[in-house]
Amino acid sequence: MTGSRQASLTELPPVTRRRSTRPQLRAQQQGNGVSRNGSSLGYSASRAVAELFIGVKWTPSLIAFLYYYFVVITYWLPGADIAMVVAVGSLAFQLDQLRVGRVLVFFGALVAWAWVCFLASAYQPAAFDQTWGLTKLWMVAFVAFNVLRTRQQLRFFLAFSVGCFALFPSRGAFVNYFGGYSTSGRALWNFVYANPNDLAGFALIFTSIALAMSIVTRSKLTRWACWCSALLFLLLIFFTQSRGTLLAAAVVTVFAVGGRLRNPRVVLGAIAIVALAAIAAPQGVWDRLGGLSNVSVESDMKGVDEERSAEQRLQLMRIAFRVATDNPAVGVGAGAYSLVHSIYARNLASEFPLAGGKRDAHNTYLRVAAELGVLGLLLFLLESIGACVIAFRGTRNHQGPDRQPIRILTYGLVAFL
Repeated sequence: MTGSRQASLTELPPVTRRRSTRPQLRAQQQGNGVSRNGSSLGYSASRAVAELFIGVKWTPSLIAFLYYYFVVITYWLPGADIAMVVAVGSLAFQLDQLRVGRVLVFFGALVAWAWVCFLASAYQPAAFDQTWGLTKLWMVAFVAFNVLRTRQQLRFFLAFSVGCFALFPSRGAFVNYFGGYSTSGRALWNFVYANPNDLAGFALIFTSIALAMSIVTRSKLTRWACWCSALLFLLLIFFTQSRGTLLAAAVVTVFAVGGRLRNPRVVLGAIAIVALAAIAAPQGVWDRLGGLSNVSVESDMKGVDEERSAEQRLQLMRIAFRVATDNPAVGVGAGAYSLVHSIYARNLASEFPLAGGKRDAHNTYLRVAAELGVLGLLLFLLESIGACVIAFRGTRNHQGPDRQPIRILTYGLVAFL
């Protein structure tokens, strides 16, 4: 809010303050390209496209970043590293405009600590690639933070993200599934989406992006496209049969709807999307969810599912906990966990018969603790959870048009975490 608007609000009686500011808020929403009940662009395709492109400040770094983003989401074109080099190089000509937020500072500290852990690791050959990968990831985050600066750029990026995920990983996973290619009846695609649980986690993030974009846009055509995309992504989660992702989505949705998301259109739309996805979900997802009634740590998760997935996960996490407690200072090095896990699993084969081989911990927090020690886990929590806290605090007393989209995106990140 501007100072003049704050002054005008304080001069109004408490009873009439909210009613009298609605027209002003609506006018501000329309001026910013965000509409609730105000003027709409209708179903015109040309106007929908124009809304996405008009006002976007195109820079070489933004174009290079979008190309990089397209490559890493779709795997359709080569040259991701080259695009990022171009993006970083272009930012070098804008040194006076560069910015670094608190989340990037926490992330930078995590990367620096990862290099300390690498130098202290007894498994440096296995740890180098992941440590260098974290460094490159920080550069990607830095570029994104500096090229997506205006509301128009962010709006275009949200729509671009929805389109990339809908046209490639989501479409590909459904083509695989209905074409007879799946893993135990669970949908998957390829590359980083070849694991149904990972695919479901990504779909959860992009569902929140689609819902946020549906509020930001003034085009009815774009809004319906976003609603349909959100339905498609949620349905994909059901087809992956990822119990953890479904539970996370359910819990966060309850908090979101019962908290400060009080836009009737958003609430009713979310309920409709969940209902339609649940109706279309395969029977296997309900069988897997039904097995959760047998969850018991005392019985080592036996009987939760026929494939003994939950029992295996518990054994994997228990080994990860031992690795973390045996290396509390600097861990084993980023990326070296699977190698160390195989050593522990071989020595503990009689106790953990389902956890053999080079395996993942299947728990992000235990793996971070095992690879980077207690300090590394703390820095990771500051970077990830800190981003959510900053976002929620920023919207706590903010009644502007960006409040709900930011909250929806943050709820998506919370569910992912």
